[in-house]
Amino acid sequence: MKKLLVYIFMLDRLYRMRVGYLRFNLPVELDLDQASPTGAGCEIRSSFIVDLIAQGHEVYILQYVPPKDRYWARGSLLGFNSERERLLSEVKYVPIKSSKEYRVSKLDLDVLVIECGPTNTRFSFEENGIEMPFIKRTFLALADYEGDVVYYQHDILLPFPFGECLRDVEYNYVKSLSPINLTRMCYELGREILFFDNKRWIVLHNVLNEDFFLDFCNGKRYTYRKFYEDGVLKPRYISQTLISKFDKEELGVEPKPSPAYDLMYVGREKDKLRTELLLKYYDCEELKSCLIGEWKNKPWKHIVYLGVRGKQGDTIRFYNNSYATVFIPTEYMAKGGILTSRICQALLGGCIVFVHRDIYGIDKLVHGNIRDLTLVGNRSELLEKVKIVKSLDIEDREFIVEQQLKYLTSTYYEQNWNRILRW
Repeated sequence: MKKLLVYIFMLDRLYRMRVGYLRFNLPVELDLDQASPTGAGCEIRSSFIVDLIAQGHEVYILQYVPPKDRYWARGSLLGFNSERERLLSEVKYVPIKSSKEYRVSKLDLDVLVIECGPTNTRFSFEENGIEMPFIKRTFLALADYEGDVVYYQHDILLPFPFGECLRDVEYNYVKSLSPINLTRMCYELGREILFFDNKRWIVLHNVLNEDFFLDFCNGKRYTYRKFYEDGVLKPRYISQTLISKFDKEELGVEPKPSPAYDLMYVGREKDKLRTELLLKYYDCEELKSCLIGEWKNKPWKHIVYLGVRGKQGDTIRFYNNSYATVFIPTEYMAKGGILTSRICQALLGGCIVFVHRDIYGIDKLVHGNIRDLTLVGNRSELLEKVKIVKSLDIEDREFIVEQQLKYLTSTYYEQNWNRILRW
């Protein structure tokens, strides 16, 4: 009987993982209604964690969670408003109690997931009378952890700064640096034990062109390719057009019979290519187009600029005011083969999605069943497709959105996280 119980326990651990979760250098926000609509992150993090728990895994949050997110996740005295809220209430938050150590080893984690973030060490928090940079909390967790680490890099612009952390420097030079300098923090905590001495790293990313990804993240501060060739780091691709299994029912809305706009773009100004494509597709007098997001330069003539507004949870409702949107990549998105969660938000908003055709691996990214409908390459092609969309009755538009949700997106719940998060 004892052997049977041990066997059952071992099988359960093979399936039911204990997952530690950190955001590299920012708080772990979970409330979509409080997060900025123009920056990706909260919709990815929240859906990922919800579906991990729905699969039966345990999630331990090891980075600072703002009180608004902790209290929100517990629901109200009347119960939970959604299955998302109920599942988030099962998250186990582990506060920090010392400025010198963070005892995560006692949690017996199967994997430590670190969500990508910036490297500004001035970003800090205060908890239990302890004030420190978010990054230091991440490093303290790494120092007390042995096993597989997954760096969830859902933004190619936020690689893990291995190069800066592992700079070959002398002790006297280190002491001359600020106490919150990245290199000094790693040096004082012990760089070997922090990173590769007793750990294997997986970088989970959304860049289809893996060679491009490794080269992009191979500057002096990052050096991915070196560690990849040394066999201590594995890049692993996963689509970013993922939603929670509960999103369609709990967040999705039906298309409006007569939306206010023909096209809507939600996103910030990035580079020359995005600006060129914005003007190419959105800035024409034949269409009523609008733009939500932070743009310093405003070179358009016909776009209605609505500025920065709302929160992440509002983005779906924004899209509900438009017949369609066009996904326009930056240069690195086009070369890397990157589609983002903005597509998911538009479809949940009942908004038909068109995708700029000239993106690496587009035939792999967009399923053949919807390719002719979804891809556009020039303004005249877009105008013709928008004209057709506007002529359809609402049932036909709902059908198109359903098909795009089926073939452009998947759910975190459907992924095999036991395979994805393990070496």
